[in-house]
Amino acid sequence: MKILPFFLLVLTLITLGIQRGVTAIKRSSFFKIEEIEIDGDSILNTDSLQNRLDKNKGVSIFEVDEESLKETLGSKVSLSIKKVYPRRLIVKVKKKEPVALLNGVFEVDEDGYILGRGKQNHLPVLLLSLSNIRVGEKVESNILSDELLIMGVLQKSGFRVIRIEMDESGISVLTEGGKILFGFGDLERKLYNLKTISDEVKEKRVIDLRFKNQIVIRDKRG
Repeated sequence: MKILPFFLLVLTLITLGIQRGVTAIKRSSFFKIEEIEIDGDSILNTDSLQNRLDKNKGVSIFEVDEESLKETLGSKVSLSIKKVYPRRLIVKVKKKEPVALLNGVFEVDEDGYILGRGKQNHLPVLLLSLSNIRVGEKVESNILSDELLIMGVLQKSGFRVIRIEMDESGISVLTEGGKILFGFGDLERKLYNLKTISDEVKEKRVIDLRFKNQIVIRDKRG
C-alpha cells in the first residue's frame, strides 16, 4: 500500500471518530440544561418570563439558540446568554427603551429596533424615507445609524434635539436653540469639531459643519 493513501485513510477514520465523539458528548444527559437564571430588570423578572425560558430545560447547552430565545421574549427585550457548563444558563435581560420616534410614528431604540407605534411625544423625531418598517425588527439603514449617533452625541453635549432629517443638503438637526448642518459623511470629525464650540455660541445659532477646514456660525435669522 502506498504511504499517502494509507495516511489519508487513517486521517479519515480519526476524523470520523472525533466527530462521533463530539456528537456523543453534545447529546449526553450530562450537558442537558437543568437551571435557567434570569439576571436583569426586576420588572422583567416575572414568573411568566421564567416559564417561557424554562421550556429550554432538557436541551443540550451546546444547542441553545439565542435567536429563538429572543423571539420567545418579544421585541421589547434585549438579552444575552452566559453558559455555565455543564448544565446552567444565565440569561441577562434588559427592557429596550425608545430614544426617538422614527418619522414621528414608530418608537426606535438606540440600536435601530422598532419597538412599536409612538406614544412619547417628548422624544426627538428622526425623519427618513423608508418602507416596510416592521415592529420588532431592526431597521438596516446607514442613514438611521448616523442620525442615532448624532442624536446621542448631541444629547450628551447638552443639546435638546427636536428633529433630525436628511435632504439634498445632507443631515440637519433642529435643536431647541438653533440648527446644526452636518451635510454628508465625515461624522467623526464633525462631531469632534462641534465639541470645541463654547456653550455661549450654541444657543440660537445656525452651526454649519459642512466645510472641511472651518466651522461657520451665524445668527438663526441670517
